Amino acid sequence: MNNGRPMFCFVMSETRCFYRFDDLDTRAAQFLDNVSSKFYAKNLYKASAILTVDEQLVSTSEKSRFRQYIPCKAGKCGISIFWCCDAQTSYLLAK
Repeated sequence: MNNGRPMFCFVMSETRCFYRFDDLDTRAAQFLDNVSSKFYAKNLYKASAILTVDEQLVSTSEKSRFRQYIPCKAGKCGISIFWCCDAQTSYLLAK
């Protein structure tokens, strides 16, 4: 089996060597961008007339000006995230 130039076949094995054109520092961000592009297809989805807005408290102990104290929640201290979803399909509308 001859794949490419003969010189490379003598130097490199076909099954053991490959090039990777990514950076370890940005690999997670690239993966999330790739996955989120499949789920956030705004041009393919039309929301229904019934929308809902919900709040979620993500618990954290780090100091931030965004941190809130809500005593009725289980986590009590954290960052509030607001979600806008379609009530019929539960599809997230805002990123």
